[in-house]
Amino acid sequence: MTTTMDRYFIGILPPEDIGARVRAWQEELATKFDTKASLRSPPHITMHMPFLWKGSRRHELVDGLAKYFENVKAFGVEFNNVGAFPPRVIFLDVKGTTALLDCQQGLTRFCRKEFDLHNSNYGDHPFHPHMTLAFRDLRKANFSVAWEEYRERVFRDAFTVTHVVLLKHTGKAWNAYRAFALNGD
Repeated sequence: MTTTMDRYFIGILPPEDIGARVRAWQEELATKFDTKASLRSPPHITMHMPFLWKGSRRHELVDGLAKYFENVKAFGVEFNNVGAFPPRVIFLDVKGTTALLDCQQGLTRFCRKEFDLHNSNYGDHPFHPHMTLAFRDLRKANFSVAWEEYRERVFRDAFTVTHVVLLKHTGKAWNAYRAFALNGD
């Protein structure tokens, strides 16, 4: 008997108005520079990298995350213009506030302890909060041209994080699967 493995990641989704502005930038980059990978998920800040989880144990994951996030207080997120991870990634930089960093680090520890998940960050790189505009399918030759165009662009906004979302991969795209409310106190 084979066990079905589902693919998930945990992220923060912005309010609809900010998400629409981010999506417009992603679509503009996709059109100009043939980079569509960022369009396969809603605009988000990744709090835990993608991981595999047994479909038969989905309730354990959802229940555990719900319990964890009950104890996390709502916090603010602020965008700080455009940044890059050469040679392929262009993103909206997110100010790494203490509350955001504490939430991500706490989630990382919780997922290691409760779910035996050890891939919370990208390789050995520390958590760098951001919202991706273009990444893995942005050809190196297009990166420098795109970066030259976008690096001076201004994107300033802020919102209060009241939910963190578990996203599930459908085989073609990432969709919000469950939202977990943060404690507003």
